[in-house]
Amino acid sequence: MPHNWASAECIRYLRHMLLLEDGSRMRFLEGMIPASSLEPGVFRLEHTPTRFGHVTLQLEPLAKKRGWKLDVTIEPTQRVSTVEIPVSIMGQKFERVTRANFRIQHRKILIDPDAGTWSAIWH
Repeated sequence: MPHNWASAECIRYLRHMLLLEDGSRMRFLEGMIPASSLEPGVFRLEHTPTRFGHVTLQLEPLAKKRGWKLDVTIEPTQRVSTVEIPVSIMGQKFERVTRANFRIQHRKILIDPDAGTWSAIWH
């Protein structure tokens, strides 16, 4: 039992690194660590259940370590009040969001919570 519990906690930690439900907010990539200690690769969650519906996301490095791209699809069952991404991740600065309205507020990018599919780029 303790080994299973530890495995479950590890999976929960990794999911919260990519997607954290915080009250009525969804916070993406809050737990990403600096690029110097992370081997570039693709991170993917498929249809992970949240209280707001299923979410699919993919975070992948851009060519030649020149940034990151996040693709998100939310299949809502309940309205989320706020969708947030950080201004910088792993040493890269926010560049743009496609297919959704957004605004910058302090150190967060607020994505239109009604957008079902969107992408973000950091360089």
